[in-house]
Amino acid sequence: MFVQGSIIILITQSNIEDLDNKNSVFSNIKKKQARIIVLIPDTVNPCGMSWTDPRNQALITLSEISDGALLSLQSRDILNIIFPTFLPTIYRSNILETINVGNCANDEIYVNIGSNSTVFTIVYYGKEPSVSIVDPFNNTYILPNLINSVIHFYGIYRHAVNGKYKIVGSSSAKGDNCILSIYSSFA
Repeated sequence: MFVQGSIIILITQSNIEDLDNKNSVFSNIKKKQARIIVLIPDTVNPCGMSWTDPRNQALITLSEISDGALLSLQSRDILNIIFPTFLPTIYRSNILETINVGNCANDEIYVNIGSNSTVFTIVYYGKEPSVSIVDPFNNTYILPNLINSVIHFYGIYRHAVNGKYKIVGSSSAKGDNCILSIYSSFA
């Protein structure tokens, strides 16, 4: 059991084995408003199974329903990038927007950034992902992927100003499902 509003970091190379209990677990997570961050180190797919396998889909759903994130990445990226950059801001961030789309060609989200927010974090799931940002002044920036992953993108945009931003996620997996999530960190 966990406390209301908890942030839970799940580091695993396994998938969800007991699918019979997933609905009660998901219900409890929603009720407790917990945010689940799933980190899968040193493998592309948990247990070597496809992401379409129901046990791996349950991991995706776990992060989605909790406004969390799911990243497959190298162990060193957890230690050197995720821990020092994502974890310190996750406690004072809000999910601005998340979409799960079925084309993965150019997934767009428009977000309004207010005066208390100076940084936003982007998590994108798609094969060979890339992310660009168009700021309120119509300048386009290609964000570098801070982790070494062929299916997940993790980027940070700093020095945001008030206004409307367009975030575009692109993937070579056109026709698959992709997930684009934007988190805003408050000063």
